[in-house]
Amino acid sequence: MLLLSPSLGGSSSSRRSRPLRRTRLHSSLLFLLLALFLALTTLVIAASSPSYYKLLDIDPSADAKTIKKAYRRLAQRLHPDKHPEKEEEFVKMSEAYQVLSDEELRKVYDKFGEDGVKRHQAGKAGGASNDPFDVFRNFFGGGRQDQQVRKGQSKQFNLLLDLQQIYLGHTFNLEYERKVVCNTCDGSGARSKEDMGTCGGCQGRGVRIVTQEIMPGFRTQMQTVCNICSGTGIQITHKCSKCNGQKLILEKAELEVEIDPGTEEGEVYVFEGEADEEVDSGIEAGDIIVRVNSDRSHPSLFRRRSSHLYLTRTLTLPDALLGFTDSFQHMDGRNITLSRTGVTQTGWVGTIEGEGMPIRSSKGKRGNLYVEYELVLPERVEGDMLKVLEKAFGRKALKATTGGAHTHEEL
Repeated sequence: MLLLSPSLGGSSSSRRSRPLRRTRLHSSLLFLLLALFLALTTLVIAASSPSYYKLLDIDPSADAKTIKKAYRRLAQRLHPDKHPEKEEEFVKMSEAYQVLSDEELRKVYDKFGEDGVKRHQAGKAGGASNDPFDVFRNFFGGGRQDQQVRKGQSKQFNLLLDLQQIYLGHTFNLEYERKVVCNTCDGSGARSKEDMGTCGGCQGRGVRIVTQEIMPGFRTQMQTVCNICSGTGIQITHKCSKCNGQKLILEKAELEVEIDPGTEEGEVYVFEGEADEEVDSGIEAGDIIVRVNSDRSHPSLFRRRSSHLYLTRTLTLPDALLGFTDSFQHMDGRNITLSRTGVTQTGWVGTIEGEGMPIRSSKGKRGNLYVEYELVLPERVEGDMLKVLEKAFGRKALKATTGGAHTHEEL
């Protein structure tokens, strides 16, 4: 009996190990299924979210300049100050620009997607601000700049708008010409790289030493920019056929300018980097500045003072004495009605709150509309109206007669 014990014990242990292996196998399969489910869920979420390139409406091969231009256009169109209902779209678009405008983050996004960017940012302390409004301020001005950027000369355009256009807001296309770096020679001015050599006049230094005799026996030396290469140190044997060695060419440009309702007199809209480009890569293109001014050649019944509007209306004598209901058309086509009972003195001003100019810095707020009434009397009163007035006032009208040099008034 004792000899059988080891054999029986071993058999029992073997039988117990089989369920244990099956349990481990089931756990592994469950883990794999869970991992597969999470991966598929991530793919579905990623597929349902528009890509950063789609949010900016650009091609995945777009360069930095195109990305910047796309953000400028969309930021002005979607900003919550203008369109509160598009705030979520603005935030998502700004997030896309933050990633795609950063060379390192863009590479991470292209390889690992949005989740990869988040993991990358989480692993780096003290990253850039994720506030979309900080991105907007830094892009359009008002934010802190880490370094002073050299910019080319800006171009300014004066835009004349009548009061109704300013009240309603106005969108137009600005067409102009700008200088851009020649895309045939990439700004070298040469037909090919082989046509660029060291300047023989200055040996590539860009400057020449000129000796001048100021008086007999006395000479002076001065350093001047080389007149052969204009200081570049490079001499071109064959010029680029497109720009003729000028390195820049003229192109037609167009900007969509959206003037907000309620824009103040003299207010400017700045489009960064849309003016002439510079050959020097260290100098950014200048800005296009659009200044809004009132076109006073188109008179309006309304007058503007800050965010308020003023309007002058006339009253007849019956209206002034008996009360009135006055209707007039606002600049957006709506009919405005103002009523008053009792006697109205000339110069009385009625206030209609919230019917003035839109206030650009606020969401949906407007100033007031002030309506001043002036009493306009007829030049002559006669006939039935004269009789009615004489009866109402209990007196006869004065009649003027001229005699000699004096005027006598008789009842």
